[in-house]
Amino acid sequence: SRSIFVHLFINGIYWGIYNPSERLDSDYAELYLGGDADDYDVIKDYSDVIDGDIGAWNRLHQQSASGMKTDEAYWKIQGKNPDGTRNPMYESLVDVDNLIDYMMINFYGGNTDWDHHNWVAMRNRVKPGNGFKFFCWDQEHVLKNVNENLLTENNPNCPSSIFQRLRQNENFKRRFADRVQMHCFDGGVLTPQATADRMMKRSLYLEGAIDAESARWGDYRRDVHPYNTSGPFDLYTKEDYWLPVRETLLNNYFPQRTDKFLAQLKEAGLFPTVSAPQLLLNGEPTGDTIAVPGDLLSLSASRGTVYYSLDGSEPAVWNGTSTWRGSPAPDAGIYSGAFALNHSVHLKARTLLNGQWSALKEAYLMVRSDFSDLKITEIQYNPEGNELYAGSDFEFIELKNTGSSTLNLNGVAFTSGIDYTFQEAISLAPGEFIVLASNEEAFYARYGFMPHGEFDGQLSNSGELLVLIGLQGDTLCSIAYDDEKGWPEEADGSGYSLVPVEQNPSGNQNTPGQWRSSYQKNGSP
Repeated sequence: SRSIFVHLFINGIYWGIYNPSERLDSDYAELYLGGDADDYDVIKDYSDVIDGDIGAWNRLHQQSASGMKTDEAYWKIQGKNPDGTRNPMYESLVDVDNLIDYMMINFYGGNTDWDHHNWVAMRNRVKPGNGFKFFCWDQEHVLKNVNENLLTENNPNCPSSIFQRLRQNENFKRRFADRVQMHCFDGGVLTPQATADRMMKRSLYLEGAIDAESARWGDYRRDVHPYNTSGPFDLYTKEDYWLPVRETLLNNYFPQRTDKFLAQLKEAGLFPTVSAPQLLLNGEPTGDTIAVPGDLLSLSASRGTVYYSLDGSEPAVWNGTSTWRGSPAPDAGIYSGAFALNHSVHLKARTLLNGQWSALKEAYLMVRSDFSDLKITEIQYNPEGNELYAGSDFEFIELKNTGSSTLNLNGVAFTSGIDYTFQEAISLAPGEFIVLASNEEAFYARYGFMPHGEFDGQLSNSGELLVLIGLQGDTLCSIAYDDEKGWPEEADGSGYSLVPVEQNPSGNQNTPGQWRSSYQKNGSP
């Protein structure tokens, strides 16, 4: 949770530096995760129920305990079919990427006061999304031993037991390794410089205040709560204790910990021994970024052959008998030299050495002008209801990538008409559609597949302005549809939707002559 540092006075007496933090409860969940506080299950520490009830948490543990080795079980606990597509008949019980990142933080830091307690899990019962998310709490017992290894941590009814069961599954282990590659290489959040920089930023913020803390409590073990009867007694001063610990972290812990952590993961079979390729843009290491046509992309690996794709497809085919063994995908490219970018790409690359694959190097290199190809291609603003759902429950908006480049929708948002922001990397290939609905359950009942997500708000039956913006705040689409003034009347309450006259619309879509009613009643998302 977010927190601040303050000087605390009680009845005029200085009490030292304190760190007030947000309480991890259903109100926190509503604020940061959306929805209503009353809909959240919040479980913590010893499976204590803070808000909601324990039902879904118990089902998560029961389902994981039944075995996670098969892909069917692995995907089902995430609310998905064996091919990874969403299935509304299955409960989404665990957000796998969130669990991986949560466990990785605690593993890296060597948290010795966890996870028999000091954890929090949250899930929305009504709109469970990807399932339970996990949150760090009370983590002062970290960054102590550069060789700390907690990879076997396994406590009943705690996050660690879910993790250990998921480790049975090869897909999970590969996903874990890919997240490690993201966070522990190329400037990721757990690389030596990144961790040192974050610590130093916080340290510099506190440095001046530590003198007051030392004056208040530095003699505590001598004058208030002695740890022996005769002394000598240390006085906890900034110069003798606080600054030396900071120097130890900067000069010893952070420079070594990432490599030692990676070695532990490899020994445990959670990370491959083959090194992933490094991505360079114009000769400099890069990750997700805005590119300019003509930028030079190159990949490098010390050993092995680099296979890659530019459309977000997986370059490896797994053989099913070993976590890291496999062969190149039929459409994967073999890297042979630097090449110029002319459009947006979703790069996925792995190194293959003696039949063993590396973890994944992934990056979105987006050319801003390509987002002009993202178009609204269906608006169901006044649909008919049925005996189970109101008409407004069937509202939806469809987007299409009408261009020739794969787009990353992360940060793209509707800011007028409806409210929705794509919160993570979503790859939309050329010619692909993505649908947002007002009610996922109603949408599935009528159309037989799950929309990508639910938007907030309602589409006006009398018309309104829809605005879609990009990550930089630039307007991608702006459409003021109407139920009159030349706009197709059949779309206003008769069950039909608005669709463009052109299959791949271009330019401004803001005039009624560019739209028609759908041929099919209820539209065709």
